[in-house]
Amino acid sequence: MWRHYTFRTLDNQKNLHSHHFPSPLSGEQEVSAYGDEGAGDTGDHWELVCSNDEWVRDAHVRLRHLDTGSYLGMSGRSFGRPISGQMEVVGFSSPQHGTRWTTAEGLYIVPKDKGSHEEYAHIEL
Repeated sequence: MWRHYTFRTLDNQKNLHSHHFPSPLSGEQEVSAYGDEGAGDTGDHWELVCSNDEWVRDAHVRLRHLDTGSYLGMSGRSFGRPISGQMEVVGFSSPQHGTRWTTAEGLYIVPKDKGSHEEYAHIEL
């Protein structure tokens, strides 16, 4: 199942961004933080690819970049500077094991049935 999202980093509220540019360590597609206060461009748009019909807790998902078609992943390499030990986050041209992500924290929202008159229910994790 595909859903479109813009993701923001927790620390500086910049958008998860990518474009056709090689990453510094592995030469894969660069992924960075971009924009201020939610402002950005189409390089900030990602599709959420669920392993099921719905995004449920503990299920694997993939993030696919809309402009380039790459999948968010970890290159397995880490930086020495500016932040020693920070892992390189990149875009891979095809889905592979390193592009699977699992929900660990967040907000779970139960969707309302189309025929139901009940309000949305949610559980905070």
